[in-house]
Amino acid sequence: MIVRVIGMKKIIIILLFVLMVFSVSANEKIGLRSMRYIESVSAGDYTPIFVSLKNLDNHRLDDVQIRILSPEIPVFASSRVVDLGVRDTLSIAIPLEIPSYIEPGDYYIMLVVNDDDGILRRYYRIISVR
Repeated sequence: MIVRVIGMKKIIIILLFVLMVFSVSANEKIGLRSMRYIESVSAGDYTPIFVSLKNLDNHRLDDVQIRILSPEIPVFASSRVVDLGVRDTLSIAIPLEIPSYIEPGDYYIMLVVNDDDGILRRYYRIISVR
């Protein structure tokens, strides 16, 4: 009897975990297909950030915009505002300027994707300033 109860608890926990995973992924409206950039850049230079996104939703996404910023250094760049149809892909290059006064080191950059309803996703990467 105790073995059956323990086995049943494990099954319930596994089912709850599977339901949580599928419910989280079902709510994703947009997916990052790729993000490419030069990982080591000199202070005072520009580096292009190449981003490819895909609309995973079954509805059109209006006013999609990509912003790139850092919580550690004063950098900011953004894309133009676009509409993404169902299952459409957006590929864009966004120039990011690294100010000349930034000390050498590794810094987090954050890519924020939002639409007219708010923030859809955040992605973090590291960029090295030399």
